[in-house]
Amino acid sequence: DVVAKAITRRMSETGADHVYLDGRAFGEDTWRRRFPTIWESCRAHGIDPARELIPVRPAAHHASGGVRTDLYGRTTIPGLYACGEVACTGVHGANRLASNSLLEGLVFAERIAADLATRLPEPRDPVPDDRPEGLLDPAVRGEVQQAMTAGAGVLRSRDSLDETCRRLMAARLRTSDEPCTEAWEATNLHLVASALAAAAREREETRGSHWREDFPDADERWLGHLVTVLRDGTITMEYQKKEEAP
Repeated sequence: DVVAKAITRRMSETGADHVYLDGRAFGEDTWRRRFPTIWESCRAHGIDPARELIPVRPAAHHASGGVRTDLYGRTTIPGLYACGEVACTGVHGANRLASNSLLEGLVFAERIAADLATRLPEPRDPVPDDRPEGLLDPAVRGEVQQAMTAGAGVLRSRDSLDETCRRLMAARLRTSDEPCTEAWEATNLHLVASALAAAAREREETRGSHWREDFPDADERWLGHLVTVLRDGTITMEYQKKEEAP
């Protein structure tokens, strides 16, 4: 996190879209043996990391929030489960240590499977195909990614989050005539981004991976969860203190 923040600040100061990582001291043998995946990726892009600088920049890596569940992956919708990064289990707190994603995928997947074995109902009529109208244009996906990277990424502030929310609102006006997979993905991505940006703007403190430049310290009044709900197309939020959270 410290390195990512420093890189982001430097890019902002210089107007560059990347910085350089110098791994030449490793030598080719060490690169191939210890970092084979990165080695192959660099080579695929025409870069020899043993002899050249590597252009890098921060990117989203893990989601610490998500769909609210209990300790068995159950959501507030009966029969709907959530697991892994899509779920908010709370096991990582406000930030996840590196290489610990297996906990959610392994432990909660097993719990969900065990719960399903005792709760799975008999088959009933198929769910009606009530697809909503007004899915977003697939091209919105790129706009959402750019807006979130610029204003709701590693470094956040009231101004940057206001601008992000404004750009997301504008993107809602572009709809798709064809309910294709890409339109669904863009619509879902836009919804998650809108919820994330709104919650980040509301939480006026720095905690874990949520870093506010205008509120650099943790505030114990914010020791809890912001529960986001979509009601009639409008995002609403409810703050629950730690002792109130399940």
